[in-house]
Amino acid sequence: LLKRLPLSSPGTSFDECRLNSKTGHDYEHLKLQCMKAMADLQSLQNQHSTTLKRCEEAVKKADFYRRVASEHNQLKEELDAVRQHNIQLLREHNHMKQTCEELRRLHEDDQREVAEMRMLHQQAMREGLPDVLNKLYETTVDKLEVMKSDYEALRKRYNEKTASHN
Repeated sequence: LLKRLPLSSPGTSFDECRLNSKTGHDYEHLKLQCMKAMADLQSLQNQHSTTLKRCEEAVKKADFYRRVASEHNQLKEELDAVRQHNIQLLREHNHMKQTCEELRRLHEDDQREVAEMRMLHQQAMREGLPDVLNKLYETTVDKLEVMKSDYEALRKRYNEKTASHN
């Protein structure tokens, strides 16, 4: 019987032993609840630490993506500016090309006219026509020389512009 009632001691009544036994049982139950609560608390602390780390990582990622988005917007604006500049350069290039083609056409027309004038001059020299025709020829040749120099100057400018845009 003493082994069955380990909480009893000499001089203790049966009711006291029952009370001690119930108190011991309550103590064990409370001890288990406390241990479970401590384990739950530890688990919550771990979850809290993990959540804080994840939150810090999310903040770092958000900062990184914010910087990347800002850089992206800046590059996009620069790209738009470069595109606008490129469009302007293409317009200038096309204008210069048209001008060059027009000058080339005028140059060819002038060369044909000069060749015709030389032929007329030679014919006039053979036939002995007056000096007026000779002066007309010289004036036309002078105009041709001016046109040639203008053409060469414009051609040089065109080549410089083309080289600078490439």
